[in-house]
Amino acid sequence: MQNLEQLRAAAALAFWRDNANANQGDDGGKVVQKLPALVINNGLLATAAFAKSKSKTEDNGNYRESNHERILRNVLAVHVAAALPAALPLPVGYLPGERTDLDRAIRALVGGTSLQLQQATREALAYLGYLKRFAP
Repeated sequence: MQNLEQLRAAAALAFWRDNANANQGDDGGKVVQKLPALVINNGLLATAAFAKSKSKTEDNGNYRESNHERILRNVLAVHVAAALPAALPLPVGYLPGERTDLDRAIRALVGGTSLQLQQATREALAYLGYLKRFAP
């Protein structure tokens, strides 16, 4: 059985080994550097809203996920939901208007308890620390 430190490190390494993430270059690394301060200063939900605002729907109707949203989606919907499922129980399925797993994570955080939000925030910050350290 692995502890949370090992899970965080393994998830961060897996995230950056994925070519779609590693090829983001400086921009992806800069986003990872900024996210912890955004969470600390504004809170996890406000940071998630900011990340969503960076994404765009293109003229052809395709949704283009920003680096902010992509990284925060990984933090919440992939890592926190797996490492602390009691803190972030992802709802099944998407509601109208939801496009990514970050949308489901936001819905879970908004509908959860204050304690769940605190636990998710604490784990998100700890995991972001590993993402920063392992960033290419």
